[in-house]
Amino acid sequence: MADEQARLRIVIQEKQRYLSELLDYNKRLDRTVVLYISAAYAAIGLRAAGKLDLSAGLKDDHYVWLAFLFIFLNACILLHGLSQSSWCISIAKFIHLKLDCELLGMTGNAVSNERCNKNQLHEVDFLGFDDWRNEIKGMANDTRGVVVPLWAFLVLASSVCSLTFVNVPRFLESYAGPGYIAVVILTLIHGFVFFQGIWLFIFCRHYHDGHVSFSPRKRFVVFCFALALTALFLVSGYYAAIHHL
Repeated sequence: MADEQARLRIVIQEKQRYLSELLDYNKRLDRTVVLYISAAYAAIGLRAAGKLDLSAGLKDDHYVWLAFLFIFLNACILLHGLSQSSWCISIAKFIHLKLDCELLGMTGNAVSNERCNKNQLHEVDFLGFDDWRNEIKGMANDTRGVVVPLWAFLVLASSVCSLTFVNVPRFLESYAGPGYIAVVILTLIHGFVFFQGIWLFIFCRHYHDGHVSFSPRKRFVVFCFALALTALFLVSGYYAAIHHL
């Protein structure tokens, strides 16, 4: 009996530690989003007030490097967001599928094999804080599913728009070698971002599954989809570059 109580305390403490870590990752992710949006609002405000003059970028080809750096940093922000989100989901899944099941067993409640089936996810017990899909939690899931693509679109759109403030075609004529190398590197980085973003979406859909594996065919489909998104981003960037202000 004493051993069971000691084990129960250990599991509860472990759950509290993981919950604290989960909240910390969420705070970091929220802070990143707020800072980026604040910077975007500030830039728009300065531009509207006439205090931010970007016309020099069209006159000096070296400003293209600043645009490329801005695009690179945006890709880093997206990767950072994907990393933070992945850690959050992995910790929450560990708590949901591992620790909660142990705690349920220790409290004398039988852990049903059907616990994560869709027809039972609406039932909430005192440990299943993230099991239900209706009412307020359902709304939270829906809004999160919309705001994440909007957030990613904001970052990618700002990257594309930055190319309208510099003369990329003239820059590539003068610095063809390093210029095209930079374009290739940025394209590969964004291809990696899209690839990882798609996998994060898929893994979130398998949140309640204990073991997740995918066939080579599905992996190839994900690769092709990421390749299509990368091509779309590249075409958008090309269109913005040739229609600079």
